[in-house]
Amino acid sequence: MTARQIRGASSMWPLAEEAPAKLIIDPPLPAVLARGMVLMQFRTENLQWSPYSALTR
Repeated sequence: MTARQIRGASSMWPLAEEAPAKLIIDPPLPAVLARGMVLMQFRTENLQWSPYSALTR
């Protein structure tokens, strides 16, 4: 089952006047990989967070 089938359609929608959100992930850090762990830095562009709580539903 997909999340859409379980929870229904998303209440979020893209705004026509804004660029789409983008997630940029850097490659894993080699020194950390050598120790058997993964550490990756990331950043976002045009991403707007919206507060959400299960208590407000």
